[in-house]
Amino acid sequence: MENEAAFLIYNASAGAGKTFTLVKNYLVILFKSPNEFKYRRILAITFTNKAVAEMKTRIVASLQEFSEDSILESPTPLLLAVEEETGLERQFIQQKAKRFLKNIIQDFASFDVVTIDTFTHRIIRTFAYDLKIPQNFEVELNTQEVLEQAVDRLIDKTGNDEQITNILIDYALEKTDDDKSWDITRDFYEISKLLLRENDLNYLKLLESKSLEDFTALKKSIKKRLKTLEEKISSSAQAMLDFFAREGLEDAHFTRKSLPNALHKLASGDLTINLNTKWVENLGTEPLYTKAQKEPIKAILDGISGEIASQFASIKSYILKYGLNAEIYKKITQLSVLQAINKEVQQIKEENNLVLISDFNQLINSQIINQPTPFIYERLGERYENYFIDEFQDTSRLQWQNLVPLIDNALSTFTQEKNLNSLMLVGDPKQAIYRWRGGDADQFIALAGGVNPFQNENKKVFNLPRNYRSYSEIISFNNALFTELAKLFENPDYQTIYQTGNAQEVNSRTGGFVSITFVESGTKSETTPQYLDQVVATITNCLENGFQLRDLCILVRRNSEGVEIAQKLQEENIPVISSESLLLSQSPEVAFITNVLHYIVEPASNAIAIKILDYIAANYYDLEDTHGFYSKYINLKGQDLFKDALPEDLNFDMNFCSSLPLYESAEYIVRSFGLQKQGGSYIQFFLDAIFDFSQKHTGGLPEFLHWWELKKERLSISTPPGAEAVQIMTIHKSKGLEFPVVIYPFADTALYPNNADNYNWYLPEETEFEGFDALLINQNAKLKDFNKQTARLYDIRRSEQQLDSLNILYVALTRSIEQLHIISSTSKNSDSLNTFADLLYNYASGHSQFDQEKCRLSLGSAKRISKIEYKETDSQQLSLISSAKEDHNIAMVIQELRNTESDRAAAVDYGNVMHNLLAEIIEPKDVDLVLRKAQSKGIITSETLPNLKIQIEDLINKVQPEGYFNTKNLILNERDIQLDHQIIRPDRIEINANKEVFLLDYKTGLSNETHHQQLAFYAKSLEKLGYKVVKKGLYYLNSDARLLLI
Repeated sequence: MENEAAFLIYNASAGAGKTFTLVKNYLVILFKSPNEFKYRRILAITFTNKAVAEMKTRIVASLQEFSEDSILESPTPLLLAVEEETGLERQFIQQKAKRFLKNIIQDFASFDVVTIDTFTHRIIRTFAYDLKIPQNFEVELNTQEVLEQAVDRLIDKTGNDEQITNILIDYALEKTDDDKSWDITRDFYEISKLLLRENDLNYLKLLESKSLEDFTALKKSIKKRLKTLEEKISSSAQAMLDFFAREGLEDAHFTRKSLPNALHKLASGDLTINLNTKWVENLGTEPLYTKAQKEPIKAILDGISGEIASQFASIKSYILKYGLNAEIYKKITQLSVLQAINKEVQQIKEENNLVLISDFNQLINSQIINQPTPFIYERLGERYENYFIDEFQDTSRLQWQNLVPLIDNALSTFTQEKNLNSLMLVGDPKQAIYRWRGGDADQFIALAGGVNPFQNENKKVFNLPRNYRSYSEIISFNNALFTELAKLFENPDYQTIYQTGNAQEVNSRTGGFVSITFVESGTKSETTPQYLDQVVATITNCLENGFQLRDLCILVRRNSEGVEIAQKLQEENIPVISSESLLLSQSPEVAFITNVLHYIVEPASNAIAIKILDYIAANYYDLEDTHGFYSKYINLKGQDLFKDALPEDLNFDMNFCSSLPLYESAEYIVRSFGLQKQGGSYIQFFLDAIFDFSQKHTGGLPEFLHWWELKKERLSISTPPGAEAVQIMTIHKSKGLEFPVVIYPFADTALYPNNADNYNWYLPEETEFEGFDALLINQNAKLKDFNKQTARLYDIRRSEQQLDSLNILYVALTRSIEQLHIISSTSKNSDSLNTFADLLYNYASGHSQFDQEKCRLSLGSAKRISKIEYKETDSQQLSLISSAKEDHNIAMVIQELRNTESDRAAAVDYGNVMHNLLAEIIEPKDVDLVLRKAQSKGIITSETLPNLKIQIEDLINKVQPEGYFNTKNLILNERDIQLDHQIIRPDRIEINANKEVFLLDYKTGLSNETHHQQLAFYAKSLEKLGYKVVKKGLYYLNSDARLLLI
């Protein structure tokens, strides 16, 4: 039986039944085990929440199917496969399925099908103390936002930090000298991504010890070297020209004047000559003259050809050294500020108790994975015996290194069961499109070959041969196209996986349709309208041939292409669903809510007022002269604007709205303007976003508005199920999905893109670049000539680009079930293949069915074959219901005023409330805000608020003369401090610039000696940390309300 090996690898091309195979093997392990809680010992890992949900659903649904009586007479293909693998009777499987299903449903938390990030998060949460990170850390998924913040904060230091200021100004000037935009923000943001990429971490470690001064010194050194080399090149070239003159040679004596022309350019300081021409290559081996040249000249040139070759070789070496130094110089400034950006990132993480999701693997690799495996299992509280890893080609090296010890321990452990401890990997290197996120297809290729990192040598590799997704025309087309494109690879391993992986067997679905249409090539402005027109024509043809809009998905390489297509389809009145159309910010109602909230903060802003008036005019009036409407009300401010501009049946109190907590204020706007009638889904998702924000942030409305500006281009509603509209999505988002019809326009992507990721790490010799161990250099053809290392870097990167680009094309062309429509442009290059357009045109134009006149290849029949079967979904829009909490008729038991059976309990309640309030107060101006917030949460009532305010202000007045509540001090309220394996938590610590500490603790009841001892212990602990405690105070929150200094 195929799954008897301990280590199974499945190479699964697109549509090959990967999920079926995973679920089948999972169920086989379950049914072969005598343990009815075996699922607790299985860990299945995949890469997206959607994939997790799909696998869990498939497993549970299969168990449910197996539990039905009808399965005995009508077995599913999955049941037949499980029967064959296990050798078990069908009735036995049915009864066991019922028990497994019951156990899993009742113990769903132990049903471990998770994302790799969820699993690593679990490990980090367990080992938080060992990693020296706060137990209550938040995981930040949006690393881009943190980087943008860090870069902004660094640039904000311009003018205050002289060193940073000089570096940034110099870099901006360098950019303008190169005729590029002086805006440096984007450059620094792009370089900051290196801080998050696993593939760059080891190189960055080599630079950890380097300061801004070191980079400045390197820059000066290279600049000086470049000047010296430039002078050497110029003088050497002039010396050669002088040598020719002395020999009586003129420029015309040389073939096509190539050599003297190059020397004249170099002598004048122009170093832009091409060293990869024939005359340079043949220098010293071929004559420098034509056959028609006079014999005396020939004799002279023949006599000095060796000297000419030697002198030019010297010049060439100078030019190559100059080129290497110039390329290194281009990246120094960006690289130099990485440390400064990283410092800002670390500060942001510390301030917000964040752990970036990109930190997970490095944290585990550096701190945890070297622990004994049984200890890790013991801390996790679980031990896994069987592992499944889906989409292995997207696994990074660190992720794999972190899993290997755990898996090796399982595979090497003896088990009493006949069912072996095992690992199953499933992947396809042709679908590896996440290199920028650390994904490494070479790992899968190596493991599918001879590599085995485990002690257990029982390994088997399987290829899933059949495509179950697509119709035969699409399978045959892709097999032929990608087998042909395999010849493009310079790496033999990549060539092999494309040749063997594109011999897929067809299924029972015969027919289908493939078309490649070529628009006339030209500039972007010339080709884009042609692409858009062809998309509309293709959609029209699909509808005429029996498809519906919901069957169609348009795949794009870039979001900007998706936006252009969506706009075109909207102009043509074709319903469309895209990432842009699903954005919350696209909803007029959401935009109106944010504008009203913004106006509350800036009531004098005419820019915001005009947006509010625009919405009111469009939705509550039928106006011909909107300009007159704006003019009439634009000068009104605050509440007066709403009072006068709104129709009589609408009532909105801006002052009342501003007094509400953030979520309630948004709901109040929704109710006041009746917005729930128009923007239901968008408003509900927006309110959910506000709620999530409120749970994690305490900055109130101004902070929310800033947060919204950062997030609004990413927050969206879920795709409506079964919507009758064309979908638009990027190729990356389409991975793992399938569609009846795929349309792929703008199929002209460069094979070797010149983007921000297009760089290499150069490792200099010890004395080559001022002792630097690693430096960045751009990927370009010049690297082939500089030296052996740069040539190797160029070849490796080029090979990776070939794989990454063709994988993108492969993923795009294998999403379709019945029809595939590719729209590309006619090739500009007949000799070289540098774009998808070149590849597709080269293939299509050589096909026997290519229509030269229409510039189109069509394969199969365009008429729909499949039956129209759509699941009926009850997807009608549900109304958003919003009501004020005052109308809920709920009696709230206020924490601060609970009826208690004793005065002591009441005093404890009072003390708890005061402690909670004081923990939120940093300085005196916070009192009102903290009390209002406590009231909105039901902690206190409006009746008790005034008395509490008096008591808190009295406390502040009594302790301030002793140095407390000093706004110049660093304030730490209720902070955990760890020392000698003990945690202390003083109520208030204030630290001044001299590291002097003012310690304050709040107590209820009568004075007690233990209070004194506790405060003394706090003071002693702080002194061990190097602080000097100058004041120790106890403040008693009782009727005496007094400060006791110790």
